[in-house]
Amino acid sequence: MKSHETGLHPLCDELRVLTVGDYWEYSVEGYVDRGGQRTPLQGSSTVTVEQRITNHGTFNALVFCRLLHLSGIEGPEGDLSPPPGLFYITQNDETLEMYILGDRMGADGDDRFAVEAQVFFPGRWTAETSYENTLDFGHSGCVTNTLKVTEVVEVETALG
Repeated sequence: MKSHETGLHPLCDELRVLTVGDYWEYSVEGYVDRGGQRTPLQGSSTVTVEQRITNHGTFNALVFCRLLHLSGIEGPEGDLSPPPGLFYITQNDETLEMYILGDRMGADGDDRFAVEAQVFFPGRWTAETSYENTLDFGHSGCVTNTLKVTEVVEVETALG
């Protein structure tokens, strides 16, 4: 929604229903310490919602692609781009909560699915929102997730 009085969008405090084809991008800037030497790093991270077919069925997935490069280092030595990250997800249309069903972080980059899906992103949040949960991947181990809102910052962004 858009505020007719100010021309600004109201504070976003809920996730919208994500659909296949949605994507968002981040600019990345920072530093890497290698052997006591601090080197600037820059690049981008793109997250897309894709449909993926697995041995467990067809699921929506969040696919994270990061293109990272060390400044001043040409060629492959400066490339720090990791393989794409992938999380199989489902979303509750009423609460808007997004759940992790599985990921592609098993042995040798294999798919693994949790015994029980857990909240990945809350559907709605406030300055006090926080949660912790554990994904049990059976013989592939467990992963504990923690999310806590630490600061609320207002930014201007284009609609979309």
